[in-house]
Amino acid sequence: MNLKSFFVGLSLLLLTACKDEDVISPVIITDTPSIITSSSATLRGAIEVLGNVGIYDYGFAWSKEENPSTQSNAKLLGNEAMLGSFEATIDNLTPSTQYFFRTLVLTSEGVIYGNQQSFFTAATEKINPTIQTNDADDVTLASAVLKGQLIALGTAKINDFGFVWSTSPNVDISTASKTGFGELVNPDEFEYSLTGLNQSTQYYFRVFADTDQGLFYGLEKSFKTLAFPWRRIADFPGTPRVAAVAFAVEGKGYVGLGYGEGGVTFKDFWEYDPDKNEWTRKSDFGGDSRSAAIAFSIGDKAYVGTGFKDTAYDDFWEYSPASDQWIQKASLPVKVYYGVGFSIGDRGYVGTGLRDGTLLKEFWEYNPVANSWTRKADYGGRATDVAAGFAVGGKGYIGTGNLPLGRSQEFWEYNPVSNEWIQKRDMYTDRWLGVGFALENKGYIGLGNGSPNDFWEYDPIANLWNATTPFPGGSREAAIAFVIGGKAYVGLGASGYPFKNDFWEFDPHR
Repeated sequence: MNLKSFFVGLSLLLLTACKDEDVISPVIITDTPSIITSSSATLRGAIEVLGNVGIYDYGFAWSKEENPSTQSNAKLLGNEAMLGSFEATIDNLTPSTQYFFRTLVLTSEGVIYGNQQSFFTAATEKINPTIQTNDADDVTLASAVLKGQLIALGTAKINDFGFVWSTSPNVDISTASKTGFGELVNPDEFEYSLTGLNQSTQYYFRVFADTDQGLFYGLEKSFKTLAFPWRRIADFPGTPRVAAVAFAVEGKGYVGLGYGEGGVTFKDFWEYDPDKNEWTRKSDFGGDSRSAAIAFSIGDKAYVGTGFKDTAYDDFWEYSPASDQWIQKASLPVKVYYGVGFSIGDRGYVGTGLRDGTLLKEFWEYNPVANSWTRKADYGGRATDVAAGFAVGGKGYIGTGNLPLGRSQEFWEYNPVSNEWIQKRDMYTDRWLGVGFALENKGYIGLGNGSPNDFWEYDPIANLWNATTPFPGGSREAAIAFVIGGKAYVGLGASGYPFKNDFWEFDPHR
């Protein structure tokens, strides 16, 4: 059947078509061709809206005259039209000739054409350059590194090459942002650091080469900038305080103890439900009110102890969220406060801190099954208190803290298998009364005395510190943190008066 017969039949169908609903026509666009030779060209287009009419075929029309139609030359690609880009190569073209082309769809409502584009065929057959768009790298809140490669020059002279990018797909050099590197002689990989981007935004980009044989593009790729990782959640409903304790058990966070303005100490405990963004008061701590205590969780239980009120404490208590009950367990063999606590596997660990005005290096392991404490190798760094710590990858980490003269930036790793401490890369800044936590396979330390509102991410494999997004709640000391499901929750603390009760969620993958 020729095209004329086809449209006669199509017209008859239109006369009897049902008109019960509004007609939504397809929306199509015509893109610039990607490859042009002296006798061929690769035409490109896209279907952006399918509409609700029947699509019988789609493709391109082209001609040496403007506004080509199906009566000129047409290349149809079949009736399985889908959203997105499509392309087709046409050949048997005349060298050094201008051609016009546009996309088309054959529908039950007739032929619909896209916008018109044009190109010139090359004077003689030449080998076109081969260019490639690679994936973007180092994507942040406001930046990304675009990467590309000129694999082969061909016979073309490249006058300019680089990247074009936009927040809309089908990036075109005439409408998108562009960076060019100038004339190229040898094929090579290249990249461009793109800055000033909007957070949580999809960007599209591709490489281009502007040559004496025409303009060439690589395939289009995209990336999405990161979102701001911090989000304020419901404020802590108890009295604002510092030097509290926090832990997480089975998807809930728990906060308690600490001291408020005027030095009053607390024994209340509160549960945070991240799904409901709600706090609920739970049973008070089983021991005396206090601050500067230590907490860690093992399985479905948590353990809280040590600390200071009018004297240092050595008692330890087990908390069961299921029964909301506190049970006293074996005391730590020594009294201590402002130490560091964390768990590795089925053991808890407590180390460093202060006793009778003396800074400590002691390090202890708790076995909840035997309900017993065992002294382990002393902390590898200088004696300290108000340090920060966390456990990740089966190892424990303690760093920063208070020294007899000044603040520490030391950082040490504990191996529970060999019972050894290994010094790791120092933090870039010293501090005490900071806060630490672990997320997935990274550790984090931030805030504290000597720090504004910074946070640092530690990579145990690379043994490197990298600055991450600052804490938006402002500088403070003696804050606390707990981790639930790949997110950290940081709050309380103080930077002068009044004391804080705000809480913030940190999600590095937001």
